[in-house]
Amino acid sequence: MTFPVRLALAIVVLVLGLATLTATLILGLENAPSWLHLVNWVGGGIFGLGIALLVNAIRSRSVPAVG
Repeated sequence: MTFPVRLALAIVVLVLGLATLTATLILGLENAPSWLHLVNWVGGGIFGLGIALLVNAIRSRSVPAVG
């Protein structure tokens, strides 16, 4: 995959994880059922995966040689 595709995928996964975390946090404050805590952990995992994908995309990009 090219760098822009990897970067876009990482950003989409980050936003998805952050949206899941935000939604479960808001619902958790509103006395949601206890199983929602599992969804919160899944959102955290998705967010962590997004960070890892972002770091991997930045590290593996190829910089053109100058000269």
